[in-house]
Amino acid sequence: MIKAGGETVLLYNLNNEKGRKIRFLLVRMGMRIRVVEKEDYGKPLGVLAGMKDVTLEDENAPVEDFDDEMMVLHRFTDKRLDAFTGMRKED
Repeated sequence: MIKAGGETVLLYNLNNEKGRKIRFLLVRMGMRIRVVEKEDYGKPLGVLAGMKDVTLEDENAPVEDFDDEMMVLHRFTDKRLDAFTGMRKED
C-alpha cells in the first residue's frame, strides 16, 4: 500500500465494473472514497469531500440529474496524482 495523504475521491455514476476497479486502486492507495448518490448531486463539493468550512446552504435547491461518469479528486499532491494515474494505466 502507498502512504495515504488525506485525499478524498468523489465518484459519480461509477456503480459498475469500471467503478469497482477504480475503488480497488483507491483502497490500495489508502484514499477516502465517497460514492455520490443522485440525491446528493445538489450538495457542494466541499460538503461531499468533508471540508469543515463548507456548509450546505439550501437543502431544497433544484438538482439536475446526469448520467456521465465522473471523479472529483480532493487534496491530491502531484506525486499522489502521478501514482494514481500510473496505477490506472497498469490496470
